[in-house]
Amino acid sequence: MSRLIETIQKSAIEYMREFGFESEQIDILIDKGKKDLTKALEKLEKEFAKESPSIQELSDILHAIKGVLYNLGSHDLANHINEARENLERKTTQDEIKKLLL
Repeated sequence: MSRLIETIQKSAIEYMREFGFESEQIDILIDKGKKDLTKALEKLEKEFAKESPSIQELSDILHAIKGVLYNLGSHDLANHINEARENLERKTTQDEIKKLLL
């Protein structure tokens, strides 16, 4: 989980600088994004730990993760997650998400 956040943090700094944000603003936005992403990833991990994860719950959690990623400038990953949400009933898609995010 922390590797994903570290990678996203680096690209988020560059992304926000391109929009002219000051360092203090960037720090605040990234801290908020990291907290939100951490909470969502914890929820995702808990849902996957269930014997029979809820497809709707997984979709809702991934929607939240997609939003945070998009706001932090990780558009490709956000789009990939959004596409995966369409096939959550497939075990291979769930395994891909686990490998990608957890």
